[in-house]
Amino acid sequence: MILGFLGKGGSGKSTVATLMSRHLHTAGKTVLAVDADHNMDLAYNLGYDGNGPYIGGTFLPLRNQFGLNDTEPTERIFTKSAPDVRFSFTKPDAYSAEYVHQLSERLYLMMSGPQHELVLHGAHCSHSLAAPLKVYLPLLKLAPDEVVVVDEKASVDAVSTGIPTGFDLAVVVTEPRVHSLRSGKQIAEMLDWYGVPRIVVLNKHKSAADVEAFTEVFGETPFATLPATLDQDAANAETERALATIAVEAAQEAKKSETGRLERTVAKYRRNEEFQRTVA
Repeated sequence: MILGFLGKGGSGKSTVATLMSRHLHTAGKTVLAVDADHNMDLAYNLGYDGNGPYIGGTFLPLRNQFGLNDTEPTERIFTKSAPDVRFSFTKPDAYSAEYVHQLSERLYLMMSGPQHELVLHGAHCSHSLAAPLKVYLPLLKLAPDEVVVVDEKASVDAVSTGIPTGFDLAVVVTEPRVHSLRSGKQIAEMLDWYGVPRIVVLNKHKSAADVEAFTEVFGETPFATLPATLDQDAANAETERALATIAVEAAQEAKKSETGRLERTVAKYRRNEEFQRTVA
Protein backbone atom coordinates (compact mmCIF):
# COMPACT_ATOMS: atom_id res chain seq x y z
CA MET A 1 0.00 0.00 0.00
CA ILE A 2 1.04 3.60 -0.60
CA LEU A 3 -0.02 6.30 1.86
CA GLY A 4 0.51 9.96 1.02
CA PHE A 5 0.44 12.66 3.69
CA LEU A 6 -0.70 16.16 2.73
CA GLY A 7 -1.62 19.36 4.56
CA LYS A 8 -0.91 23.00 5.10
CA GLY A 9 2.56 23.94 6.28
CA GLY A 10 2.71 23.59 10.06
CA SER A 11 -0.12 21.05 10.22
CA GLY A 12 2.28 18.34 11.34
CA LYS A 13 2.11 16.19 8.19
CA SER A 14 5.86 15.46 8.22
CA THR A 15 5.78 14.44 11.87
CA VAL A 16 2.75 12.20 11.29
CA ALA A 17 4.41 10.70 8.19
CA THR A 18 7.49 9.99 10.31
CA LEU A 19 5.44 8.34 13.02
CA MET A 20 3.57 6.25 10.44
CA SER A 21 6.85 5.12 8.86
CA ARG A 22 8.12 4.01 12.27
CA HIS A 23 4.79 2.44 13.24
CA LEU A 24 4.66 0.29 10.11
CA HIS A 25 8.35 -0.61 10.39
CA THR A 26 7.88 -1.71 14.01
CA ALA A 27 4.88 -3.77 12.89
CA GLY A 28 7.21 -5.77 10.64
CA LYS A 29 6.58 -4.05 7.31
CA THR A 30 9.29 -3.19 4.82
CA VAL A 31 8.95 0.58 4.42
CA LEU A 32 9.93 2.98 1.66
CA ALA A 33 9.71 6.53 3.03
CA VAL A 34 9.45 9.05 0.18
CA ASP A 35 10.31 12.65 1.04
CA ALA A 36 8.65 14.73 -1.66
CA ASP A 37 8.91 17.95 0.36
CA HIS A 38 11.76 20.34 -0.42
CA ASN A 39 12.35 20.85 3.31
CA MET A 40 13.26 17.16 3.63
CA ASP A 41 11.91 16.92 7.18
CA LEU A 42 10.96 13.26 6.78
CA ALA A 43 14.47 12.31 5.69
CA TYR A 44 15.96 14.24 8.61
CA ASN A 45 13.49 12.75 11.10
CA LEU A 46 14.44 9.23 9.98
CA GLY A 47 18.14 9.94 10.49
CA TYR A 48 19.40 10.51 6.94
CA ASP A 49 22.36 12.89 6.88
CA GLY A 50 23.71 12.29 3.37
CA ASN A 51 23.66 14.44 0.25
CA GLY A 52 21.62 12.53 -2.28
CA PRO A 53 21.35 11.45 -4.99
CA TYR A 54 17.91 12.99 -5.34
CA ILE A 55 15.18 12.26 -7.87
CA GLY A 56 14.77 15.97 -8.69
CA GLY A 57 15.65 16.52 -12.36
CA THR A 58 15.66 12.82 -13.27
CA PHE A 59 12.82 12.74 -15.77
CA LEU A 60 15.24 12.11 -18.66
CA PRO A 61 16.34 8.65 -17.40
CA LEU A 62 12.68 7.70 -16.96
CA ARG A 63 11.76 8.96 -20.42
CA ASN A 64 14.64 7.01 -21.94
CA GLN A 65 13.60 3.88 -20.05
CA PHE A 66 10.13 4.10 -21.62
CA GLY A 67 11.45 4.90 -25.10
CA LEU A 68 9.93 8.36 -25.51
CA ASN A 69 11.27 10.56 -28.28
CA ASP A 70 12.18 14.22 -27.80
CA THR A 71 8.77 15.53 -28.85
CA GLU A 72 6.57 13.18 -26.80
CA PRO A 73 5.25 14.47 -23.47
CA THR A 74 5.99 12.32 -20.45
CA GLU A 75 2.31 11.46 -19.97
CA ARG A 76 2.51 9.38 -23.15
CA ILE A 77 4.09 6.73 -20.94
CA PHE A 78 0.54 6.06 -19.74
CA THR A 79 -1.63 6.93 -22.75
CA LYS A 80 0.05 5.56 -25.86
CA SER A 81 -0.05 1.93 -24.66
CA ALA A 82 -0.05 -0.09 -21.45
CA PRO A 83 3.29 0.55 -19.69
CA ASP A 84 5.41 -2.60 -19.63
CA VAL A 85 7.89 -1.39 -16.96
CA ARG A 86 7.39 -1.92 -13.23
CA PHE A 87 9.54 -0.63 -10.39
CA SER A 88 10.57 -2.32 -7.14
CA PHE A 89 12.49 -0.82 -4.24
CA THR A 90 13.54 -4.15 -2.69
CA LYS A 91 14.44 -5.96 -5.94
CA PRO A 92 15.63 -2.78 -7.54
CA ASP A 93 15.39 -1.88 -11.18
CA ALA A 94 18.05 0.52 -12.47
CA TYR A 95 16.15 3.66 -11.41
CA SER A 96 15.37 2.38 -7.91
CA ALA A 97 18.93 1.17 -7.43
CA GLU A 98 20.17 4.69 -8.14
CA TYR A 99 17.72 6.69 -6.02
CA VAL A 100 16.56 4.46 -3.15
CA HIS A 101 18.73 4.54 -0.02
CA GLN A 102 18.62 1.76 2.56
CA LEU A 103 18.65 3.29 6.03
CA SER A 104 18.39 0.06 8.03
CA GLU A 105 16.88 -3.40 7.82
CA ARG A 106 13.47 -3.05 6.09
CA LEU A 107 13.65 0.78 5.99
CA TYR A 108 14.38 2.63 2.75
CA LEU A 109 14.32 6.28 1.68
CA MET A 110 13.78 8.21 -1.56
CA MET A 111 14.04 12.03 -1.72
CA SER A 112 13.03 14.70 -4.20
CA GLY A 113 15.84 16.89 -2.85
CA PRO A 114 16.45 20.62 -2.44
CA GLN A 115 16.30 23.29 -5.15
CA HIS A 116 18.98 22.59 -7.76
CA GLU A 117 20.63 24.79 -10.37
CA LEU A 118 17.95 24.36 -13.06
CA VAL A 119 15.26 25.49 -10.60
CA LEU A 120 17.32 28.38 -9.24
CA HIS A 121 17.95 29.70 -12.76
CA GLY A 122 14.32 29.33 -13.85
CA ALA A 123 14.85 26.54 -16.38
CA HIS A 124 12.58 24.24 -14.33
CA CYS A 125 9.90 24.99 -11.75
CA SER A 126 10.23 23.60 -8.24
CA HIS A 127 7.46 21.07 -8.95
CA SER A 128 9.95 19.25 -11.18
CA LEU A 129 11.82 18.02 -8.10
CA ALA A 130 9.13 15.50 -7.18
CA ALA A 131 7.69 15.06 -10.69
CA PRO A 132 9.32 11.63 -11.29
CA LEU A 133 6.92 10.28 -8.65
CA LYS A 134 4.10 10.78 -11.17
CA VAL A 135 5.66 7.87 -13.08
CA TYR A 136 7.29 5.92 -10.25
CA LEU A 137 4.40 5.50 -7.80
CA PRO A 138 1.69 4.24 -10.20
CA LEU A 139 4.12 1.65 -11.58
CA LEU A 140 5.65 0.57 -8.26
CA LYS A 141 5.04 -3.15 -7.66
CA LEU A 142 4.78 -4.01 -3.97
CA ALA A 143 5.03 -7.33 -2.16
CA PRO A 144 2.39 -7.98 0.56
CA ASP A 145 4.74 -6.86 3.34
CA GLU A 146 5.95 -3.71 1.54
CA VAL A 147 4.50 -0.26 2.17
CA VAL A 148 5.28 3.27 1.04
CA VAL A 149 4.83 6.46 3.07
CA VAL A 150 5.02 9.73 1.11
CA ASP A 151 5.49 13.12 2.77
CA GLU A 152 4.17 15.55 0.16
CA LYS A 153 4.75 19.26 -0.31
CA ALA A 154 2.74 21.65 1.83
CA SER A 155 -0.69 22.97 0.84
CA VAL A 156 -2.82 22.53 -2.28
CA ASP A 157 0.13 22.45 -4.71
CA ALA A 158 0.80 18.88 -3.62
CA VAL A 159 -2.43 17.77 -5.28
CA SER A 160 -2.29 19.90 -8.42
CA THR A 161 1.01 18.27 -9.42
CA GLY A 162 -1.01 15.08 -10.06
CA ILE A 163 1.28 12.90 -7.95
CA PRO A 164 -1.48 11.71 -5.53
CA THR A 165 -3.18 9.56 -8.18
CA GLY A 166 -0.31 7.19 -7.36
CA PHE A 167 -1.48 6.85 -3.74
CA ASP A 168 -3.68 4.05 -2.47
CA LEU A 169 -4.83 6.42 0.28
CA ALA A 170 -4.24 10.14 0.79
CA VAL A 171 -4.14 11.31 4.41
CA VAL A 172 -4.95 15.01 4.83
CA VAL A 173 -3.50 16.31 8.10
CA THR A 174 -5.10 19.39 9.65
CA GLU A 175 -4.74 21.25 12.91
CA PRO A 176 -7.62 23.05 14.66
CA ARG A 177 -6.83 26.46 13.19
CA VAL A 178 -9.03 28.17 10.64
CA HIS A 179 -6.40 28.45 7.88
CA SER A 180 -5.25 24.85 8.31
CA LEU A 181 -8.83 23.60 8.19
CA ARG A 182 -9.65 25.70 5.12
CA SER A 183 -6.54 24.49 3.29
CA GLY A 184 -7.28 20.92 4.33
CA LYS A 185 -10.76 21.15 2.87
CA GLN A 186 -9.36 22.47 -0.43
CA ILE A 187 -6.92 19.57 -0.54
CA ALA A 188 -9.68 17.04 0.23
CA GLU A 189 -11.94 18.48 -2.49
CA MET A 190 -9.14 18.30 -5.07
CA LEU A 191 -8.39 14.70 -4.11
CA ASP A 192 -12.08 13.91 -4.62
CA TRP A 193 -11.89 15.50 -8.09
CA TYR A 194 -8.95 13.28 -9.00
CA GLY A 195 -10.76 10.24 -7.59
CA VAL A 196 -8.08 9.55 -4.98
CA PRO A 197 -9.31 7.74 -1.83
CA ARG A 198 -8.70 10.05 1.11
CA ILE A 199 -9.28 10.57 4.81
CA VAL A 200 -8.82 13.68 6.93
CA VAL A 201 -7.25 13.51 10.39
CA LEU A 202 -7.17 16.16 13.09
CA ASN A 203 -3.72 16.75 14.57
CA LYS A 204 -2.90 18.75 17.72
CA HIS A 205 -6.29 17.83 19.17
CA LYS A 206 -6.93 19.24 22.66
CA SER A 207 -10.68 19.32 23.27
CA ALA A 208 -14.17 18.67 21.97
CA ALA A 209 -14.17 22.24 20.68
CA ASP A 210 -11.40 21.31 18.23
CA VAL A 211 -13.53 18.50 16.80
CA GLU A 212 -16.49 20.88 16.55
CA ALA A 213 -14.37 23.38 14.59
CA PHE A 214 -13.27 20.59 12.25
CA THR A 215 -16.83 19.37 11.73
CA GLU A 216 -18.08 22.88 10.99
CA VAL A 217 -15.61 23.21 8.10
CA PHE A 218 -15.70 19.65 6.70
CA GLY A 219 -19.27 18.63 7.46
CA GLU A 220 -17.93 15.36 8.89
CA THR A 221 -16.02 14.24 11.95
CA PRO A 222 -12.29 13.57 11.63
CA PHE A 223 -11.32 10.05 10.62
CA ALA A 224 -8.84 10.03 13.52
CA THR A 225 -7.39 12.47 16.03
CA LEU A 226 -3.83 12.90 17.21
CA PRO A 227 -3.01 14.69 20.47
CA ALA A 228 -1.53 18.17 20.80
CA THR A 229 1.42 16.69 22.68
CA LEU A 230 2.46 14.71 19.58
CA ASP A 231 6.19 14.51 18.97
CA GLN A 232 8.46 12.27 16.90
CA ASP A 233 9.12 9.86 19.75
CA ALA A 234 5.61 9.80 21.18
CA ALA A 235 4.04 6.40 21.67
CA ASN A 236 0.95 7.35 23.65
CA ALA A 237 -2.25 5.39 23.28
CA GLU A 238 -4.16 8.01 21.25
CA THR A 239 -1.34 8.30 18.74
CA GLU A 240 -0.93 4.55 18.37
CA ARG A 241 -4.68 4.05 17.91
CA ALA A 242 -4.79 6.72 15.22
CA LEU A 243 -1.81 5.31 13.34
CA ALA A 244 -3.19 1.76 13.49
CA THR A 245 -6.61 2.92 12.26
CA ILE A 246 -5.10 4.84 9.36
CA ALA A 247 -2.92 1.87 8.39
CA VAL A 248 -5.93 -0.48 8.35
CA GLU A 249 -7.87 1.93 6.12
CA ALA A 250 -4.92 2.21 3.71
CA ALA A 251 -4.58 -1.56 3.50
CA GLN A 252 -8.28 -1.92 2.75
CA GLU A 253 -8.10 0.67 -0.04
CA ALA A 254 -5.04 -1.05 -1.53
CA LYS A 255 -6.84 -4.41 -1.56
CA LYS A 256 -9.81 -3.04 -3.50
CA SER A 257 -7.78 -3.01 -6.71
CA GLU A 258 -4.20 -4.04 -7.35
CA THR A 259 -4.18 -1.73 -10.36
CA GLY A 260 -6.10 1.18 -8.82
CA ARG A 261 -3.13 3.55 -8.77
CA LEU A 262 -2.31 2.86 -12.40
CA GLU A 263 -5.93 3.09 -13.53
CA ARG A 264 -6.40 6.47 -11.83
CA THR A 265 -3.20 7.79 -13.38
CA VAL A 266 -4.10 6.64 -16.89
CA ALA A 267 -7.58 8.16 -16.51
CA LYS A 268 -6.04 11.44 -15.35
CA TYR A 269 -3.74 11.74 -18.36
CA ARG A 270 -6.44 10.72 -20.84
CA ARG A 271 -8.75 13.33 -19.35
CA ASN A 272 -5.95 15.89 -19.64
CA GLU A 273 -5.41 15.04 -23.31
CA GLU A 274 -9.14 15.36 -24.05
CA PHE A 275 -9.34 18.70 -22.28
CA GLN A 276 -6.31 20.03 -24.15
CA ARG A 277 -7.90 19.05 -27.45
CA THR A 278 -11.04 20.99 -26.59
CA VAL A 279 -9.13 24.19 -25.74
CA ALA A 280 -6.57 23.98 -28.54
